[in-house]
Formats: sequence, C-alpha cells, structure tokens
Amino acid sequence: MSNQPRHHAIRGFRAAALPFALLAALPCGAESLRVDYTVGASVLHSDNINLSATTPESETVVSPEIEFEATQSGSATAFKARGRLQYLDYRDNTYPDEARGEFAGQFQWMLVPQRVAFVVEDYLGRQPVDFAAGYSPGNQQQVNVFNAGPTLFARFGDAMRGQVDLRYSDTHAEETREFNGRRYLAGARVFRDVGPSRTLSANVEATRVRFDADASDDYDRYDGYAGYRRESARLDLDAALGYTRIERDDGTGSQSSPLARVQLDWHPAPRSVVGVSASYQFADTASELVANSNRLDELVIDDIATATGLVGPSVYRQRRYEVGYRFEGERWTFQARPYVDRVDYDQALLPGWESRGAYIEASYRLQPRLTLSGSAVREDRDFEDGRDDRDTLLRAGLSYEFSRHLAGSLGWQRRERESNVPGQDYRENVATISISYRR
Repeated sequence: MSNQPRHHAIRGFRAAALPFALLAALPCGAESLRVDYTVGASVLHSDNINLSATTPESETVVSPEIEFEATQSGSATAFKARGRLQYLDYRDNTYPDEARGEFAGQFQWMLVPQRVAFVVEDYLGRQPVDFAAGYSPGNQQQVNVFNAGPTLFARFGDAMRGQVDLRYSDTHAEETREFNGRRYLAGARVFRDVGPSRTLSANVEATRVRFDADASDDYDRYDGYAGYRRESARLDLDAALGYTRIERDDGTGSQSSPLARVQLDWHPAPRSVVGVSASYQFADTASELVANSNRLDELVIDDIATATGLVGPSVYRQRRYEVGYRFEGERWTFQARPYVDRVDYDQALLPGWESRGAYIEASYRLQPRLTLSGSAVREDRDFEDGRDDRDTLLRAGLSYEFSRHLAGSLGWQRRERESNVPGQDYRENVATISISYRR
C-alpha cells in the first residue's frame, strides 16, 4: 500500500485545475461563446493496477470527470480550448486519491486592430516519471507549459505581410524538477500569398532557455526555416525546411541540425482522409507537449501513451514518420496509424531508442443507439543500451444512448509488456462501467 501523503493529491488537483481557472478568467464576449461538455462517472477494476511482474495488486477506482470544448470568436477576442478534469478515488488505497487533467487552450486579445495582439496559451498533459517503467498511476506526473506575449502585425501590400512574436514561457513538471524553468522567444516572419490557397513564409526564431535546478543545462536555440502551406477541398499541405543551432552555456560547444517537417492530408472521398507526416528536428519535452496538444482532436492522452522524449531539460534529435487513414461512414468508423520514431541524445548517459508501432480503431453502430467499438495498439521499442520492450493494448467497448444527452458504456482492456529486462514484464486486465451526460 502506498504511504504517500494525502496532500500530494491536493497539489495535483491545484496543478490540474490551474489552466481551467485561467480559461474561466479570460475576458470574452458571452454572446459568441460556445461550450460543449460531458459530465460523467466511471467505475474501473484492475487486476494489476501497479503493472508489476511479481506482486500485482487489484484495485477498484471510482472516477467522476468532466470533458469540455469551448470556442469564442469576436471582433477583439478569440479562443479555443479543450480539456478533461477527473478525480480518481482508489477504493482499496493502493494509491492516494488524485486529480488528473489534460488541457490545451489558446487565447488572443487584439489590443490594436490588425496591429497588436496579446496571446495566452496553456498546455497541460500527463507524462511518465520514469520513461522505461510501466505507465502505472505511481509513474505519472502533470507537465504544464504556459506561454504569453504580444504579436505585432504588418502588411506590405495585398499579397505580403509580416509578423513579430515575443513570448515568455514557464515550464513545470510535478515530479521532475529539472524540467522547471523559463523560456524567452523572439520570432520574425514574412508571409507571401502565391495563390488563392497557397502561402510561402520565411521564419527566424531565437529562444533563451533557463532552468531552475541546474544552470549548466541552459542553452540558446536559433531556428531559420522556409514554410509552404496549401489548403484546398481535397488536399492540405504544411511543410517547413531550414536549420537549427543550439549553443550551450556550459561551454561544451554547439549543436546543429537540419530542420524538416511535412504534414499532408488528402481527402480521396468525402468520408475518407489519408494523412502523411514526417519530421527531422531538434525537440524537447516542452515543444512536444505543445505540438501534440495543438492537435485538439487528440488532446486527451491515452493510457498507453509514453513521452516522445524523457521529461527533463535535454534536447534530442527526433525523426518521426507516420501514415494514417480515417473513414467515417453512416454506421462504420475506422482509423489506422502506423509510425516509426527515432530519438537520439548527444549525452552519453541518455540512451536513444527507436519505436515502431501502429494504432487501429473501429466502431460499428449495431442499432441506432447501440455501438460496438474496439482498438489495438502495438509498439516495439529498442533502446541503444540493449533493452527491448514490446507493448500491446487491446480494448473493446459497448455503448448505449438512452437519450440525446444521456449515455452509458461497458468496457474491457488488456495491457501487457514483454521485455528482455528481468522484472519489467506485466499483464493487466481492466473492466469499466460508465455513465455520462452530454450537453
């Protein structure tokens, strides 16, 4: 049984509730505000809540929660946000009760029309404390990135415009204190329209990164890249190509790397989307949290999710390739996303790894109010130090809509890991029942 103090859960609740309180305080016009929310509760039973190979513990968890999506657009202000806040009551006291939250919110206040705006952003997610260990409740922490600052706009003609961004960032992790710090960014951009839906851009950014725990981890980052964006009914394309240089304050020298990103979404049919993405770049925990949270349709972090990199001050080289397909029919929905991800650290004490995996999900409406769903996740992760992990997650669910607002569901989940490191294998079976009210 865990002997962690109960006030740890209170601190977790404050961390989870902070961005939600920030959202509520933003000055926006109520007449153009739209909020959709779901309030519910679930009961979960696990036969190995601590994901242990030798001493599994069963646990029943009662969890009320609220999910929401909010948008507002007016002449002076605009924001969009999505998130989830839940409270977990561990009935057998395997872990202390706790609050968890996921949130992504962007707010813009136009101080001078078409000239000066003030931007506030907040991104809150869950990440493992120990990247290599199982993603059990005892190996999770809140990670938050807060950004704020002005944006200045200029127009140089009908087809060309400029933009200057100044940002202050605060990064905070609940457990990994080495991640806590501040960032100061200055960026300049020029955009040129080369067609009705095509835009070229030139971008330069300079970022100072300062950490609270160890000044030897501080560094300056410089990015320069060209961008191309195209939007149409059948094809969306967003690409960037440039260069990054990192200069460290500890006197160990500098690092340089090409920067390349591409995201393509093709609509071959009205109900189908094919997506292709690839990236080669320097990345870190803060930038990955912001990038993933900006994909608001995938904001809520899933149970099998692990960090792309270790939570901490280190910068790593990332190569990621992903192909996705999504279909939404009258009764069927289906999506699949295979991917390959490579992470390399320059520090000898931080081994890199390569991940190969895929996510598949499908649902079928058996009756107008009854839906059967299932999903499967597989990830093979090979570390440079010789460790190999194989993670698998299987899910099945049955949901019923009692009315337009009220729904209930039953679920089953099987999670397992096979590892060549003794004591790191585990198996877990989970059963859930939930009810929710949707506005």
